[in-house]
Amino acid sequence: MNYLAHLYLAQRNPHSLVGNLMGDFLRGVKVKDLPQRIACGVHNHLAVDRYTDSHTCLKPLKAMFSAQRRRFAPIIIDVVFDHFLIKHWRDYSQESLADFTDYCYWSFTELRNEMPAAMQQKVAWIIHYDLLNSYARLPGVGNALNGISRRIRFENQLAGAVDEVTRHYEALEKGFREFFPTLCDYIRELEVEATSNVEHRSVSSNTVHVANQITKYNTFSKTKLRANRNANNSLVYCQQYRRLHRPS
Repeated sequence: MNYLAHLYLAQRNPHSLVGNLMGDFLRGVKVKDLPQRIACGVHNHLAVDRYTDSHTCLKPLKAMFSAQRRRFAPIIIDVVFDHFLIKHWRDYSQESLADFTDYCYWSFTELRNEMPAAMQQKVAWIIHYDLLNSYARLPGVGNALNGISRRIRFENQLAGAVDEVTRHYEALEKGFREFFPTLCDYIRELEVEATSNVEHRSVSSNTVHVANQITKYNTFSKTKLRANRNANNSLVYCQQYRRLHRPS
């Protein structure tokens, strides 16, 4: 799965969101040395990947792609499934997509120092260009696939794959609608992150802590957040956001 789906399948707290995203940035990272709640998020990410890679219902979707792109079919499907998650967001969440992604961006800035360098750079890019919402339209999907093609270190035919996505759009959408609920059920039943909710503080103090985090987030103007996201330097945006939410 791609970024948005991994974040959707995380717990609604900054450590889980960062851990679930960090699963794509593990080079040089010792998971055992991470804070427990972030490590649990990483393990949840890996569980999502294992389930997705092995699920039989995705095999016919992979087979639809041309021979020159079939080796990249899992990448194409990951990206286009984020598109379908956005398209059908209201079927999976009572929270608006804008509020969800704003909370993700806030969480990333809160825990930026916990991220490896490569992830910090990518997160700044994600926030600046609002990548979590960029797959709402097929041109955004195409741009993402073309960007991945450029980053692959060998000659490849991934660029232009959005044409095949368009050609097989209905079948891919049907596959997503069949697969994604099973993935959600699997992760919910697996409870990989259940232990991340067990902390050394009492239940009452933990409730206060969570409430304070929510209050801290809600005091930041969403209008200002979305405006600052368009700043020329997204690192400045992150720093501004962190100053406004410095722990008390």
